[in-house]
Amino acid sequence: MPLQMLADERAIRHRLAAFARTLDQRQWDSLGEVFAPEAQLVYGAHQPQGLAAVEAHFRAFLGGCGPSQHLLGNIDIDVQGDHAHSWAAVCASHRAAGKDDTREFTARGNYVTQWVRLPQGWRVARWEWQNGWFSGDFSILGPG
Repeated sequence: MPLQMLADERAIRHRLAAFARTLDQRQWDSLGEVFAPEAQLVYGAHQPQGLAAVEAHFRAFLGGCGPSQHLLGNIDIDVQGDHAHSWAAVCASHRAAGKDDTREFTARGNYVTQWVRLPQGWRVARWEWQNGWFSGDFSILGPG
């Protein structure tokens, strides 16, 4: 395997980790370090496009909930020149915002992602959530 391909895979893994940290720390201004300006999200029929729409999407679910943890695993990356495809299993755990509120919501599924190499580095061109299953209280998610 060429050294550049290994470096590209490592860079994409870092972007995947940055995505999880960005959501869990609510660092909305860092989404541009993960997503291309015209990136598209695919969450079923909801398919926002563009960085502002991507941010609005994640704020709508995480802006008002308490702490979250997005764990990614079983990551597979295929690099083809300036484009790449990745697949990652995800377990996203969310807690209610109230100090004494112990309600939780967990989503498990897959992130299927198309990447493009830009001058700034690898960025998401298309991010698709493939449902697995959910447990807990979905109502804890919402805008802040």
